[in-house]
Amino acid sequence: MVLLQAHNMTTNILVLFTIKALMKLQSYVAHADGEISGMGLVEKQGNKLIIQDLYLIEQESGQADTKMDGQALAKLYDQLSQQGIDESKLKLWWHSHGDIGVCWSGTDEATIEDWNQEREDNNWFLSVVTNKRGDMKVRIDVFSPFRIILDDLPWKFDLFDSELDKQIAEEVKQKVKTKKWKPLRTPKFNISSKGHITIPNERQIPN
Repeated sequence: MVLLQAHNMTTNILVLFTIKALMKLQSYVAHADGEISGMGLVEKQGNKLIIQDLYLIEQESGQADTKMDGQALAKLYDQLSQQGIDESKLKLWWHSHGDIGVCWSGTDEATIEDWNQEREDNNWFLSVVTNKRGDMKVRIDVFSPFRIILDDLPWKFDLFDSELDKQIAEEVKQKVKTKKWKPLRTPKFNISSKGHITIPNERQIPN
């Protein structure tokens, strides 16, 4: 297998966190005593990989390791399917390194390899490692048709919350009634042969 690996390269791929996803990531990491990990939904739109939401999986974690429960992970896939959410979009593995620096450890590398679905199409996975200081590294691993690793991807967060926007739009629709204005009636008038303007029920107006 040929492995192509690049760090800090110029790429048009942009990883975009929704504000909801970023806030959940920061809060999960802040409230954990040591390391913590979970999964996330990723929507691909052109060159953007949008991290829409994060999920915390039952796990055992320490100061230098974290292991998600396999049955709990399978349960998450089922729950998403039941909710009508495309579980194939569960393409993010996120985890923290607690108080230490961010890097891809040997354990991280092995975990990432486990996300290889061994299929020809749509076989990629996004990974995020962060810590309590807010340092972050983002990478994408493509498993087929070529094995490619793109590390240190640029990322941003989007302050626009589409779900909140939909809720507000519905609330405005229900609570705000648009005032309907009646059009002004244009008075009818007649012009006599002598140039006098006559408005019905009104006096004659000389020209």
